[in-house]
Amino acid sequence: MVEISKSPSEILNVLLAATTKSKISMGVLKLTGETHRWTTTRNFSDLVVRHTEIPSHHNLVERLNIEIQHLVQIQCELMARDGILIRGGLCIKDCYIDEEFIFGPGLIQSYRLESQIAVFPRIVIDDEIVELPLGGQLWGPSIRRGEDAAYFIDYLYAGCKSLGGFSSTSFATKSALLASHKEKIETKLRESSNEGSERLNERAKQKLLWAALYHNSVVSRLIEEKEDLALSLKIQEGLLR
Repeated sequence: MVEISKSPSEILNVLLAATTKSKISMGVLKLTGETHRWTTTRNFSDLVVRHTEIPSHHNLVERLNIEIQHLVQIQCELMARDGILIRGGLCIKDCYIDEEFIFGPGLIQSYRLESQIAVFPRIVIDDEIVELPLGGQLWGPSIRRGEDAAYFIDYLYAGCKSLGGFSSTSFATKSALLASHKEKIETKLRESSNEGSERLNERAKQKLLWAALYHNSVVSRLIEEKEDLALSLKIQEGLLR
């Protein structure tokens, strides 16, 4: 979802970046020599829809973990690399998609999660997914429960935990990822505090503050886990006022 205070050209640039990142997916090579991609993306209005097939013969928990790890990578890159705050919803429901149409309960539920539950720049996970008898475990570092009891993708923490792994970002170290994530949020916070900044409304400022507090909580957790990180990677308290 894109802030409506942005100009049409800014919105287009954000959508292009988000769509490009969202196309990350896995494929399978068919006997015909063609590659079938499990994931399809579509844009409408200021939304990017990511639709991933889960064939009945696939292991559900494995496919979910792969999708969640893709979303970790996408959100890390969009925020830490491009400074793009996104929110969204993840669910498992039927959804029809082709070159012209997309409809179904999957689209409706994911939009409800994004528009009514997420509120802040996070990808909320449908309770149905967390409560499913999956016969396996979802990847722990990628899921966090908020103070409002909503589950969401813990992208920054998971991104730090997966460096060099399947969902690794383009950042070589945890410190580099955290420093860039910090810098993007601090820049936006400074812009929002300028007296002449009328384009950023109060709701947008609250989203930035949530992102800043989330960033600091991830740094604190990593330090508690004896990760070799400096406290300077935390966002300055003065910017949070």
